[in-house]
Amino acid sequence: MEETRRCTRCAAEKPLSAFYKDRTARDGRRPSCAECHRSANAACYARHQAKRNQYDRGRSEQRRDYQRGYRWPDPVKWSTANESRSLVDTGGSVAGRRLIPQR
Repeated sequence: MEETRRCTRCAAEKPLSAFYKDRTARDGRRPSCAECHRSANAACYARHQAKRNQYDRGRSEQRRDYQRGYRWPDPVKWSTANESRSLVDTGGSVAGRRLIPQR
């Protein structure tokens, strides 16, 4: 018979295979079952979604500004330095593009 233990969140008695491994724990398993752990992670993800979206929007603006400052002060110099990495359209679609070094 498989060994069981009680989940600290839902208080259900479950087999050890229902608990994630945790090498820092004495018995090598997390105190809460995998199902409770997944639901707690999903709740945390949903709780912080707006904050992550706001950070990503601000980060994209910072990145755009950085790239403009890097590439556009001297576009000719940038394009000649990166000739070998230019995109060549191979079929008219964005998905059909690939990197081909120019000769």
